[in-house]
Amino acid sequence: MSSPPPFKRPRTSCLVDSNQNSHLNSSEKLNHTNGMGTNGEVNEIDEGLYSRQIHVLGTVGMRRMATSDVLICGLSGLGVEIAKNIILAGVRSVTLYDQSPITWTDLSSHFFAGADDIGHGRAEVSRHKLAELNTHVAVHILVKPKLGLEDFRKFSLVILTQCPHEMCLEVGDICHKLGIRLIVANTCGVFGRVFCDFGEEFTVIDPTGEDPPSVMIQQIEKSQQGLVTCLEETRHNFVDGDYVTFSEVKGMTELNGCEPRKVTVAGKSHFYPF
Repeated sequence: MSSPPPFKRPRTSCLVDSNQNSHLNSSEKLNHTNGMGTNGEVNEIDEGLYSRQIHVLGTVGMRRMATSDVLICGLSGLGVEIAKNIILAGVRSVTLYDQSPITWTDLSSHFFAGADDIGHGRAEVSRHKLAELNTHVAVHILVKPKLGLEDFRKFSLVILTQCPHEMCLEVGDICHKLGIRLIVANTCGVFGRVFCDFGEEFTVIDPTGEDPPSVMIQQIEKSQQGLVTCLEETRHNFVDGDYVTFSEVKGMTELNGCEPRKVTVAGKSHFYPF
């Protein structure tokens, strides 16, 4: 069972649409959220609160996050875990959508639900405690029988968790049409899957996210292709199409700091960089 997350500062905000017309509680305002001014521009980021994220993402990345509005559909254990992480990260607002009631099964993974919450809506049960995590993030709930195209326009990102396949296809088409980023996440026991659609212009240039491998080389053949031999036949783990650069080469010093060169693998310890 997941343990409750740490809290930052208490605050609640609610957006309810029971009659297909969204409205805010009269006691809540949207202009006191995550570093946002009343005109929608980003004020100074709280460097004390987000210092670690600024170090990783940079100020520009943190400002982009601070202007993001996220819709999360599905507040099972997975959904509430995602909501918790996003709220602590410091987006502008998070809207929760899930009219399913809390069940006994939810208690095994939903760290904000207890036995007294069984039968109550997942989104409503989750909202108050999620809102307490970060006072800079507005947390709303959306109550509608079915979401339509207009309901998605104001969001930067839509996340679907444990949703029916038909709903994923329908929402996926809407988000793709409107240029809204979409993440679909599901878990089944110890297994899970994630699908991301960040638009046609989104290009992945680092498929693994891992640090680039490095290898010591023994020699570079003085030929047109320049066969490279790794030291003591060390396995280089490159594949055709990888790019390499060189450093600390003696003799052929012109290779040091060169532009990345496309690799053709010639064996486990050999490759052509030309």
